[in-house]
Amino acid sequence: MARPKFVPTEEQRRRVKSLTAYGMNQEGIARLVGLRSPKTLRKHFREELILGEIEGVAQIAQTFYKMANSGKDSRSTIHFLERRQRWLHVQSSEN
Repeated sequence: MARPKFVPTEEQRRRVKSLTAYGMNQEGIARLVGLRSPKTLRKHFREELILGEIEGVAQIAQTFYKMANSGKDSRSTIHFLERRQRWLHVQSSEN
């Protein structure tokens, strides 16, 4: 007798998206959702895997931007400017 067709629930979709955003690998996510293989995960949760990664990076970027923009963390501000605006860090030749 064949196994019943897998139908993802909304809760599983949210969980896959969140775990992807946290950076968990597909094998681990598949096991946590109750699937036997990452292939099945990719088949049924393709959009959640794509959007989870994008949204995770976007959330971290937003936090970093807020830190850089606040003026409270000068290293974040400098790093942001160096990376995003391609500013050059020029060392002073004075001793």
